[in-house]
Amino acid sequence: MSEGALFAREGFDQTMARLSLAEYEAAISEEYAPLCLESGDAVLPFHSAVSSRPLGWMQLSKAYASSSFAGHRKSRSRSERSDDLVLTLVEEGRVTVTQHGRSTECVADTLFLQDCDSAMEAVQDGATGVLAFKMPKSILRTQFKNVDIGFGRAVKASDGCAGILRDLMVSIWRNCSSLQADEIRRLPSSVLNLVGLVFLSEGSVSSHSSAMAVHFERIEQAILLRIADPELSPAKIASELGISKSYLFAVANWGGRTFRRMVMEHRLDRCQQALCDPGEADRSITDIALGWGFQNVSHFSRCFVDRFGISPSAFRKQELQPLIQKQLLDFQGYKFTTHQEVHSCQ
Repeated sequence: MSEGALFAREGFDQTMARLSLAEYEAAISEEYAPLCLESGDAVLPFHSAVSSRPLGWMQLSKAYASSSFAGHRKSRSRSERSDDLVLTLVEEGRVTVTQHGRSTECVADTLFLQDCDSAMEAVQDGATGVLAFKMPKSILRTQFKNVDIGFGRAVKASDGCAGILRDLMVSIWRNCSSLQADEIRRLPSSVLNLVGLVFLSEGSVSSHSSAMAVHFERIEQAILLRIADPELSPAKIASELGISKSYLFAVANWGGRTFRRMVMEHRLDRCQQALCDPGEADRSITDIALGWGFQNVSHFSRCFVDRFGISPSAFRKQELQPLIQKQLLDFQGYKFTTHQEVHSCQ
């Protein structure tokens, strides 16, 4: 398969294809963590590609390099630390990685957990392609103890939970653009749970993680029940659930969002559903926004554009106009048929 066909098949952004070694180094450093690269093949030309997609509080990236290279990174100082880790799936080729005192050979179909703040050395042997998910270490630490023991480890993704994690990563990458907002919000937690099962030792599950999950669900359900209330506040929800505001904020952060963001996303979702509902076509955008708890229409419009990349009025026109036209054509066809039938009877 040609590189062009490979890039197209794997969903690479063509503007990021065929990068030089220096451009590849810059792209990798931005997507994952700073890494200095040196070419390991003086004969073959170096071609590469990098593409990335967001998934809630995770960042998905796919990278391909056509020939060998060596890379290294020093430990980052306290002021430079990013709180990130990278879960990498080697899809083809071979990479030898040294981190946290471990030197591991990662061949095709291998999962590797990388600490973005620690020193690392990597040697790629020939053409290699990887799929990587970057996520905050702090979120993993809320659910699992001894997170550091997973760094520098490589696991063969042939079966069991490792195979499930591999399949999930590949499927998410291929279907990311078609995921709904609620799916994007929930999928990162599924990936995170599998990371803990695959890389962390038995018994490492934090005792408070299950309680956090229960309270997160309770908070979300309480928000949904009162989402139309413009006076909805953390204090109201915390009082109703019998928890403190500080614990409510901690649980929301555990779930990867703030309380304010949870409320905003649910309100925007409800408004989006109303705007594309033919049954609500006679309601004004202002009425819909106020009906779902927004107090300022201009603020609602800005938030809607930030979330969906289109204004509320343009979205409504885009969604409803084809439906209205279809209904009109159906109606005209019905009237024409009826007229013909009546004429025939005469």
